[in-house]
Amino acid sequence: MKHWVFRASRSSIPKIVELSRKIRRRPDNLRTIEPGHSNGRLEVLDNRIRASIRMTYGFRRVNNLIALITLR
Repeated sequence: MKHWVFRASRSSIPKIVELSRKIRRRPDNLRTIEPGHSNGRLEVLDNRIRASIRMTYGFRRVNNLIALITLR
């Protein structure tokens, strides 16, 4: 991936050069991409939490929300 970023930064295509600059500014993105792991599980968990928050609209205590998220 580092080799691609190096070559992309010297490209004549403006969008690819812009992408390589963004990747260089945020090197933590490369650590996510290189192992080939997906963030699918995290997205599922995030959606479940958001759905729980919508369900608990009107709860008077945060502890009840936390308990529901823990159960789900």
